[in-house]
Amino acid sequence: MQCPHMTFVSSTSLQGRYFMTSTIVQNIIETWIGKIVPIKDFEHLWLIKGLSTFIYRNPINNVKLINDIREFLEIKAINNVLNMQEEHRTDSLVHRDSTKLPMNIIKYVSEQGCVFLNYLQDLLGGPRDFWNFLEKCFFNRHIVGNSEYLTTNDFKESLYDHFKEKYEELNSVKWDEWFNQPGIPPSYRDFMAIQKTDCHHKADSLVVEQEDEESRNLILEVAPNNEIVKIEFLTYLLTLPTDLSPAKLQLIESFLADPLLMPNCEIMFLWLRLCIK
Repeated sequence: MQCPHMTFVSSTSLQGRYFMTSTIVQNIIETWIGKIVPIKDFEHLWLIKGLSTFIYRNPINNVKLINDIREFLEIKAINNVLNMQEEHRTDSLVHRDSTKLPMNIIKYVSEQGCVFLNYLQDLLGGPRDFWNFLEKCFFNRHIVGNSEYLTTNDFKESLYDHFKEKYEELNSVKWDEWFNQPGIPPSYRDFMAIQKTDCHHKADSLVVEQEDEESRNLILEVAPNNEIVKIEFLTYLLTLPTDLSPAKLQLIESFLADPLLMPNCEIMFLWLRLCIK
């Protein structure tokens, strides 16, 4: 549970059969971001939620030293936004719909904000340059004497101030479309489509595979991956219309969802959902 300046967790969340380390890390980042980047009002909720999602996903590449994990997480963010477009077809990144409570758009602005920040990061020189911007203009706002509360316009102005040599690149951004129009800007949408990674292809193969041995081999190929990939593998299986056979569910339990081998609550929960699907 999150509260200002602290996150309450039970001891079983940190170790044992039901640890939820990744969830705790994300909650801590959200609490931290909310403290150092206070927003003016809920119109600018994406600054906290999008930024915390972006930060939570980006350091994993450096910590776990997995070459393709950053690309995988960028694809995951894009897929998440595209899968939510029908439900949020009237929602924009800057939330001005007074008929919707902030809690109803948190997931959407988190994912779309993350996509937008990934886009800016790639546009403006990559992770190192973009992290320097975040550190200087946001994480140390109290040092540089900026205003107490942050707005979307403050964010935009800070980008122009920090990346003076990237003026043309910044001018190419469709700011109004990103901030105020529903969904992904048409100018960027052409580059977006539901994309599949290796774990998605393995999930597709598992669904149609008839031989138990081949099914076992497919799951074994997923097993050595980190928790994020396993969670995406199981989440994607849930979205497919075909139900898995009891034999395949048992194989998934044995190699991915065994609480003794992989004591992760989210993985176990996804496996249970596959069982009752």
